[in-house]
Formats: sequence, structure tokens, C-alpha cells
Amino acid sequence: MDTIDDKTKIPMLEPYTVKQTVSALSETTDYNHQMLGIPEMWKRTKGRGVKVVVLDTGCPRHIDIKVAGYKNFSGSTDAFDHNGHNTHVAGIIAALENGIGVKGIAPECELYCGKVLGDDGSGSIEAIAAGIYWAVDEVHADVINMSLGCPPSGANSRTLRRACQYAHEKGVVLCCAAGNDAGAVNAPANLPTTVAVAAVDRNRDKAYFTCHGKEVDFAAGGV
Repeated sequence: MDTIDDKTKIPMLEPYTVKQTVSALSETTDYNHQMLGIPEMWKRTKGRGVKVVVLDTGCPRHIDIKVAGYKNFSGSTDAFDHNGHNTHVAGIIAALENGIGVKGIAPECELYCGKVLGDDGSGSIEAIAAGIYWAVDEVHADVINMSLGCPPSGANSRTLRRACQYAHEKGVVLCCAAGNDAGAVNAPANLPTTVAVAAVDRNRDKAYFTCHGKEVDFAAGGV
């Protein structure tokens, strides 16, 4: 079994790609919105008043994404997303309802981004933990999203466990990718304080690449 320490580089997890052609002056949703009943949810809320922190590859600079605040923990030269992964993930969550591109799950939420992964898409447990504490203590987040992961043994890291436990005790929901290597659920998704999300296709069948196990709490469109 792989061993993980606090300085081990943790890779990002590729998000799914929305396979639709979108014109510059139109807006679309993908099959995941319908599968999860998001249009019905929008009748009650579009996320207004909810603070969501994405811990990933940096702050997006994109016309369809509004960021309320950001901070760099990665050691990179700046806090912005030169990789594209954070921009993609943030768009899935919070792309604006503005008639262009796609529409996020919660387009009215208050979005913050912590750069815990460098421009090459990897980072350390120390950086991830620092991002979690920032999200809890400074942003006062309601939700933290981490589309990243490391081998299951990463759950043995005291630094990671303490940070996730701290956020959980403060009432923050930590949503984590189960993993994309078709094996056991990655850390930190396999911790009892986090919500592990696996991937299904448009037929609700398990994606061939998704990690699986008793730790999985939910599945969502990811193909």
C-alpha cells in the first residue's frame, strides 16, 4: 500500500466534460442537472446566501464565474488558475445565470477559491489542510469542495484528518471526489467527516473509472 506524508504531492482529479456545443450567446445545462432534479431545486433556491469554497488549482479568471475571494497556499507565484481545473470545477458549481456558456448548480452562491494545487495540478496535504482552515476560519464557508485525491492511505495523515474533523465540527460540509482510478475510495473522500461522490453516466450506470466502496455517499453525473 502506498504511504502518504504531509508533503507528498496530491494530484487533481479530472472533472467530467460537458459534451455539448454551446454558442456564445446561449446557455445550457447537462444531463446531470436533470438527473439530480436541479431545475426543480432552482424553484426554491439557486444558492443565494451559501458560501462555497473550492480548493483546487487557483482562482478562475473567466467571464462566466464570479469569485468573492481567493488565497494561495500552493507555493506558486500567484493565486490564479493557470491549469484550468479549478475553472472547470467552479463552473460546474457556480457558473452564472447570464445567458452564456453553462449554468452552474448554484449560480447565486458566494464562491471562494483556495489554490492548494500548483499549476501542474499537484499539491501537498499541508497545503490542502491550510486551505481547509482558511475556508472555515476566514471565509466561514458552508461548503468546501475538493475535486482532488490521493491513495486511501492518505487518510492516515494526522494533518488531513484533523483539518477535516475541524471543518466537520464547525458544521461545514466537505464534498470530495471518490476518485478516478477504479479502485478504493481516495482520501480525503474516505474519511468519515467528508461526503464522497462517485460518478455515473447518463444511464445511471457506474462510470468505468470511478472509485467505489462503502465510503461512497452519493453519485452524480461524471461521464
